[in-house]
Amino acid sequence: MGKTAEQMKPIEQKNVCCAEEGEQSITHISDELQRNVMNRMSRIEGQVKGVKRMIDRNVYCDDILTQISAAQPALHSVSRLPLESHSTHV
Repeated sequence: MGKTAEQMKPIEQKNVCCAEEGEQSITHISDELQRNVMNRMSRIEGQVKGVKRMIDRNVYCDDILTQISAAQPALHSVSRLPLESHSTHV
């Protein structure tokens, strides 16, 4: 099982991709958003590992596809969080 939000240490702030050449910039992601994204990614990671186990056990294809279909919108949903944060700070 993944770490809970309380168990995660803060991620070191680094230069971001949208900084101009030679310009110092740090990420605009808040600790709360970081924890939210990391928690969601841990759940998605669990879903994907579950799909891998299903494939390894030769589970019926429809069941595997159902689980993949459930993981895709979860990943899409979590990708919107940093994008929304980024668009409000640029």
